[in-house]
Amino acid sequence: MKLKNKDVTTLTRAEIHEKTMRNIYKGTFWGAMVGVVLYTLSQFFAIGLNMSPSLPGKVYIIKKHDSDYLRPGETIGFNYYGEFYPHGTLLTKHVVGLPGDVVTEKDRVFYINGQPVGRAKEVSLNGEPLEMNSFRGVIPAGKFWFATDHVDSFDSRYKLSGLGDMQDIVGRAYKIW
Repeated sequence: MKLKNKDVTTLTRAEIHEKTMRNIYKGTFWGAMVGVVLYTLSQFFAIGLNMSPSLPGKVYIIKKHDSDYLRPGETIGFNYYGEFYPHGTLLTKHVVGLPGDVVTEKDRVFYINGQPVGRAKEVSLNGEPLEMNSFRGVIPAGKFWFATDHVDSFDSRYKLSGLGDMQDIVGRAYKIW
């Protein structure tokens, strides 16, 4: 094997040590640079993973601090602080209702401002009974209704998830895969 016009078998221990240290320094430098770039990006973006069929994508990039002027239908990432998932779990869902919107329910079908947004199932995929969200009325300031179009979505139709808190929104989510 040749190494810069010199046969490896003729390298001295000092040359091997120098070459090894140079490679370690290069690796450390580039590793640190990647770390700095990733840290900087993490201040503005997060990655949201969708492990269920509730949304069309599996990987979402979430633009942090981009939740002003939300509109129904927008996809967001937010931290969940309920009882079903560990506190702070990042969920990706659609905003369906905002403060001032009216939530009603009839025969397990929920409506926002008179438009149907989903039917609450009676049992989960595991056969466990599902309790509907008991909220009816005007969505208060600081809260939002979240959902997806999928029948098995974990969303505001159920007591376990309830209404979301605006303060827990991380930002808008964009499907990347």
